[in-house]
Amino acid sequence: MLKKHKKILIFVFIIAMFFTLLIYAASDVQVRLISENEKEYLYFELDHNVTNTAYKYYGYGYTVTVYDNQGKEIGSKFLTNADFTPDMIGGKEVVKITMQRIYDIMGVPDKYYYRDNCKIWLNGRLGIKVNGTLKFLYDSLEGIPETGIDSLEKGYALFDGQTVPLNKDDKGILNGIKHEYGVDWSYTTQRNLEQHFGINYTLEPVFAFDGYEVLYKENGTNKTVSSEKELQNFGDTRTITENPISVNGYEYSGYYQIEKTDAQGNTSMFQDKTQGETATVNLGKTSSIYTITFFYDKYTPPSAGGELRPVEIEVYYQDKNGNDLAPMERFQMNMYDTFLHNSKKIDGYTVQGYYRIGRITEWFYDNQIHFILKPDLFTKE
Repeated sequence: MLKKHKKILIFVFIIAMFFTLLIYAASDVQVRLISENEKEYLYFELDHNVTNTAYKYYGYGYTVTVYDNQGKEIGSKFLTNADFTPDMIGGKEVVKITMQRIYDIMGVPDKYYYRDNCKIWLNGRLGIKVNGTLKFLYDSLEGIPETGIDSLEKGYALFDGQTVPLNKDDKGILNGIKHEYGVDWSYTTQRNLEQHFGINYTLEPVFAFDGYEVLYKENGTNKTVSSEKELQNFGDTRTITENPISVNGYEYSGYYQIEKTDAQGNTSMFQDKTQGETATVNLGKTSSIYTITFFYDKYTPPSAGGELRPVEIEVYYQDKNGNDLAPMERFQMNMYDTFLHNSKKIDGYTVQGYYRIGRITEWFYDNQIHFILKPDLFTKE
């Protein structure tokens, strides 16, 4: 008899566990972080109508907040479902979006694309629908700011063509329905609701391959003398070489340095101040950023009446690979003359960048101008 009762208890326990698994499997709508092809994606399904008949809840998006590996907030924004660009798969709206795209939408500073161990938090914005009509919106489960949201917004929000109260009376969605309608969510629905708040993941760097930037500074003061060359990333390993540029009122000192910032955000001197006309870096796959700095000295031109030397300027028309698209043009100028020149018109190509270049001839570092042209996509064959 004892064995029989024991078997019955085990059977009941197994059945209970089975139904528990069914409940949680059916309600698994939480945002997940998945990795594919060395990229990280946020994945979830927009299938949140899982409550009783009269009162339903629906997810309208998430507040997404990203922190660096030191706990500093580097971006926070509410993203609607549309911002996540869902696709219809198997009759469901499915979101599968790269972390690079999330960073782009949020305007996260470029340097953090290379940072390891950043943390992302997601908190849902859920609406209560009564007989199919949206009535209230909530950004928390229990009416207090969730981790990843500094404070709860109050007021009104527009969704489904309805202007409805947001976080009314400091209530969260768990108690909001009882506060407004005197009803409770079912136990299973409460468990479902919990899955939309406090979601967090630790992230790998968005960019696995190294990047680099170029700065142009005044010797001694570190004052910026020209716009920087913004962070470049080619998505592979390669060797890059950079040259100093011409800067009005300055001449290149002949010295440069290279710093390296690793994936943890630590910056060290990779190559101390070195004399040379070019700077070269081997870009690897360490999620590092190399910063090349060229140093310049102020230049004072000789006084008026001095001897003016001739300046020869060469103008090239090339594609992005350095292939000539038209013959090189050569111009003879005098020192301190202003040289203005428009790009040639070449059939099937448009200029990439400036159509017109103008500078005082003294400030050309190598007395060469390169117009880079690209195929015109709108040219008929």
